[in-house]
Amino acid sequence: MNILGINIGIGASVCLIKGNEIICALQEERIIREKNYMGFPEKSLIYLCRTYPDIISSLDAIGIAGTSIYGDSKEEFLKIYKYRDHEENLITSTKFVYETFLRPHLSLFKKKLIKSNKSKSTCKFTKKILEILKEYGNYEKKIFNFNHHLCHAATVYYSLATNSADKYLIFTLDGGGDNECATISIASNGHIKKISATKDGNSIGNLYSNTTYVLGFTPHEHEYKLMGLSSYVPKKHSEIAKNIYSQYLGLDKKNGLTFQRFIRESTANISPRLRRDFKKIRFDNMAAGLQYFTEELIIEWIKNAIQHTGINKILLSGGVFMNIKLNKLISELSEVKSVNVFPSCGDESNVFGASFLLFNKLTKNKLFPFGPYTLGPLPNINLEEIKKKYSKHCTFTEVENPNYEIAKSLSEGKIIGRCSGRMEFGARALGNRSILADPSSHEIVERVNFLIKQRDFWMPFAPAIRKEDVNEYLKIPDSLKEGRISPYMMFGFDTTHKRSDMVATIHRSDKTARCEIVHKEIAPDLHEILTFFKKITGRGVVMNTSLNIHGDPIAMDGDDAIEILINSDLEEIYIENILVKKNPGYKKVIL
Repeated sequence: MNILGINIGIGASVCLIKGNEIICALQEERIIREKNYMGFPEKSLIYLCRTYPDIISSLDAIGIAGTSIYGDSKEEFLKIYKYRDHEENLITSTKFVYETFLRPHLSLFKKKLIKSNKSKSTCKFTKKILEILKEYGNYEKKIFNFNHHLCHAATVYYSLATNSADKYLIFTLDGGGDNECATISIASNGHIKKISATKDGNSIGNLYSNTTYVLGFTPHEHEYKLMGLSSYVPKKHSEIAKNIYSQYLGLDKKNGLTFQRFIRESTANISPRLRRDFKKIRFDNMAAGLQYFTEELIIEWIKNAIQHTGINKILLSGGVFMNIKLNKLISELSEVKSVNVFPSCGDESNVFGASFLLFNKLTKNKLFPFGPYTLGPLPNINLEEIKKKYSKHCTFTEVENPNYEIAKSLSEGKIIGRCSGRMEFGARALGNRSILADPSSHEIVERVNFLIKQRDFWMPFAPAIRKEDVNEYLKIPDSLKEGRISPYMMFGFDTTHKRSDMVATIHRSDKTARCEIVHKEIAPDLHEILTFFKKITGRGVVMNTSLNIHGDPIAMDGDDAIEILINSDLEEIYIENILVKKNPGYKKVIL
């Protein structure tokens, strides 16, 4: 059984399945080197065709995530759908006329425009797929589109449900897709049944992305910065902001399972209102008010659904559930028996949902055997070629036991880049495309921040801890003890008294940590590095952050890794078993 999955739009990506194994999954941003690329994953699809021609030539089906696709680029997406500040002048100068006469007609016109663009784009993208694949086969009758939120639900259910006979309550939540922004489904025995859906325009995801935009950050990229900032603000200072948000959106009082807005305009077009209503409120209080409002509203939503269905095993997917502070609170609810979140559960992961739905339909298998999330290419370096290309900048040394050498260097206080094994899919570096450091001193934060990552000062880094050592450092809720515990950095955790071993990776305000719990069967090399590091230092935790320079995607191949080395103050990088160091006296290129 050969299946190709494609996600077009936000998080453009592809996925190739052979039998019951994901052969490769890749995001377009990694190939074209444009972070958070939106559009059609052309280069990624061509990569699959060239790398796996035999599989592409014998596809049984092609699944496309979404039935209404629009926006050929990030610029087009933002222009058509969101973040339109030009309305602000009308509101300020002729508010009465605008609200009474113009807005209703503009809203109607906008809906027609979006609907028209969606239908034309969907047809256009199908033709584009067939054009790329034409030399491998005629697949016109083998292309299937699946609902956006069904893809979110399928992604998490088929991969992370631990027992197909059990009933699971699935929550999906994001800015919007296929005219929905939130759904609740019941899944059992391989079947997913939607019991509730919230229409577009009533989205808490929109509130978060528009607030991100209004505060000067990049929507669909920097929402996590607001989440991180919120912990520094006492709740009493955020109450005014939280109360304003509560006037925008809440739960439908009739059923408590859908979201309902209390304002006239769609939540997708709320930027002008935010600028007006929050004009005299501090940026950090605004971020905290939004976070606390989000937590309270979604917790109430989840409790209502559990009470309504009697099902207490829950699964989460969709961009809003990238919020690890929210996920932490959900995992601590007494009503929840078990909970899991799909790794990097934004729209990029819907490529798996479309693929799993086809897998379930064509094979009748109830679940998909999901393993490591390192699904991309190997570094694929030729030592002689990279020596010629970078000999003026670097030295290259083959190392017999790179995992031990990395652990030893970390124990000596060095900051190490690692580009080895298959690249991770999604937003989280899990050890294969990572920058690693000893987190026992807070000084390492400044070194990594200012010399390499250029990360906002209030944002903590993440620890990586072996599963065997996790109870020394973290307090694990019972709801996370079914199956593998948080191998993909999707939950926040309270830390224990041993947090002194990892001060550089805990939130300075609330002492929580967004941890990658390292399972030997999922991340064997990182597990071995941690084992060596503990033998040398007695500490079983290292800092793990993505191998990239601020604003760039995570490194994909050896060339990307070396470019990061020579354009930053990173000390050394391991590419598979090759240690790459800058030549003495070499100065980084000024970007």
